[in-house]
Amino acid sequence: MTEIQIELDVPAEMRDGTVLRADVYRPGGTGPWPVLLSRLPYGKQSPLLAMMLDPLAAARRGFLVVIQDTRGRFASEGEWEPWTYEESDGYDTVRWAAALPGSNGSVGLIGGSYFGNTQWMAALSKPPELKAIAPLITWSDPDDGLWTRGGAIELGITVPWSLMQGADTLMRRHATDLDGLVNGITGLVQDFDGLASGGYGELPAGRFPAFARHDLPELGYERSRREPEWAASCTVVGRHGEVDLPTFQVGGWFDIFGQGTLDNFTAMRRAGRSATLVMGPWTHTNWRHVVGDVNFGFGANSDFMGMRGRLHDLQFDWFRRILGDDGGEAPEPDTGKVLLFVMGINQWREETEWPLSRAVDTDFHLRADGRLTPEPPSAAEQAEEFTYDPMDPVPTTGGALLMGGGLLNTDEFRPGPLDQTAVEAREDVLVFTTDPLTEDVEVTGRVRAVLIQLGTRTPMAIARAAITLSQISEGRFLLGLGPSGPQVIEGLHGVPFARPLSRMRETVDIVRQAATGEKVSYTGREFQLPLPGGDAKPMRLSMRPEHDIPVYLATLSPRMLHLTGEIADGWLGTSFVPEGAKEAYFDHLDHGLAAAGRKRADLDICQGAEVAFADDEDTLRAMVAGRKKELAFSLGGMGSATTNFYNNAYSRQGWAEVAADVRAR
Repeated sequence: MTEIQIELDVPAEMRDGTVLRADVYRPGGTGPWPVLLSRLPYGKQSPLLAMMLDPLAAARRGFLVVIQDTRGRFASEGEWEPWTYEESDGYDTVRWAAALPGSNGSVGLIGGSYFGNTQWMAALSKPPELKAIAPLITWSDPDDGLWTRGGAIELGITVPWSLMQGADTLMRRHATDLDGLVNGITGLVQDFDGLASGGYGELPAGRFPAFARHDLPELGYERSRREPEWAASCTVVGRHGEVDLPTFQVGGWFDIFGQGTLDNFTAMRRAGRSATLVMGPWTHTNWRHVVGDVNFGFGANSDFMGMRGRLHDLQFDWFRRILGDDGGEAPEPDTGKVLLFVMGINQWREETEWPLSRAVDTDFHLRADGRLTPEPPSAAEQAEEFTYDPMDPVPTTGGALLMGGGLLNTDEFRPGPLDQTAVEAREDVLVFTTDPLTEDVEVTGRVRAVLIQLGTRTPMAIARAAITLSQISEGRFLLGLGPSGPQVIEGLHGVPFARPLSRMRETVDIVRQAATGEKVSYTGREFQLPLPGGDAKPMRLSMRPEHDIPVYLATLSPRMLHLTGEIADGWLGTSFVPEGAKEAYFDHLDHGLAAAGRKRADLDICQGAEVAFADDEDTLRAMVAGRKKELAFSLGGMGSATTNFYNNAYSRQGWAEVAADVRAR
């Protein structure tokens, strides 16, 4: 098949009358053919498109290919508002493409980054002709790499991307004003070129100055903070279950959306969908085999894939199997495959899952003198310190990065594996290193950094974790706190188990104050924020809560139960015997409720119960014996020689002699 017919700027009318235009590539012959559709804001002849989809190669493989400019871009009508119309326009375009002459009625979506997300949005709208999507290098949560990362604004991608898209906006705006166009484009290029030399640090930080100067739509961070509900226009996380389609997902270990690709894959697998995953040693814009300072071997190149052929052809084979040739019943997709590039040995490896069930989570701890060890530090170990200078920040060097000229594959802000010697030599950088390895070690899985002050968490650290989990769970998170006891607090954390009642009350106060999003100022017996006598001023957390965070307390002692009734949203009960619970628990909870002018209905009582079933008496006896050991540990081992809250709780419920006997043993 060599003959290909190309029809340019074919109009498609959206539901509101706006006309979007697409280039259509038809194979020679009469068809019918399955449709591959890509909707992007970068121009239908953009070099970026060729990396994601070669329309001529796809047409030669027997696909009717449709490449469309999104609303307000290049040949398409309408106003350019990133994300806003992609769900509705995606639905309308899929239905239009399925009805084109020569189509077999089955449509697949393909593309990456922005036009990876347009696939997800179209899939969420559920056009009946859409049968499969193949999103590449795209995110799950825009607040994990697109707009923010870890609560910090992602200016790295937001600014250059918005400026680059601004060229088409200015060309439309000054279509009849040559001087205005020249001045506008000149200023835009100057702002882009000046990012590395200071443009990124331009103030004020609210409305980025370059966007205001040129009156440009931006990537979405600023609007998403003003209109939180609008963020749903490009958010996938939490909605995967609504997409009942097979997916072919491609990501790179050094792509800014690498984790998003993995999250999308795992979410689709959890939803019971067919999902295929390919992860290469690539960046967002470089799918070759030399990435950063490392040559991973030609087998890593997306045009070779370790002798599997071109990545494009793997995708075409997958689409062909799902979309079929004549629009009839396509074969049922399987669960999908996983193809991972293992860096270091520089080989592709076929798997059936992600994350790998055979992987072993391994903890390493930051230690004094720059050590990194499996053993945790002691409470007495010397702290490591550095001084941060905002006027001389540590430069971002390599990694999962997309900044400035890096969008154009220049040497400015290169992503990927780069030599960190100069960075590590800085006085404001702490480096922690293991002993020399004696054998090869493979690290395949999610790497996490958990930074907590020695001993116990501060109330603000608790608040930060709670707000993060609340955002991730879309408001389904509740915060559970417990005072623990001297055995754990002193034995494990090495800090005194002192005044737990006041510490609990003040911790809840501070967490709730932090959860308002306002600056925190607090004066208590245990905590003073800011610390008196210094230069500090009240601060707020960088992340803003979007949902209420209920506080539940897991308490056992009478005074802690009283406090729970006073201040908590719920009680997490344990060591519960119904016959003795009134005097042991509920009377104290009720007294606390009354002291705060509250009623039992104001407190969510959460008390679990165990139910077990056995096929025969021998199995039952074994189950009871095992449960006895667990209960004996609670009564005798969970606490110090003088303090065991579990033992005391059972004693107050009428089991004092048994509790004392178990403890004595």
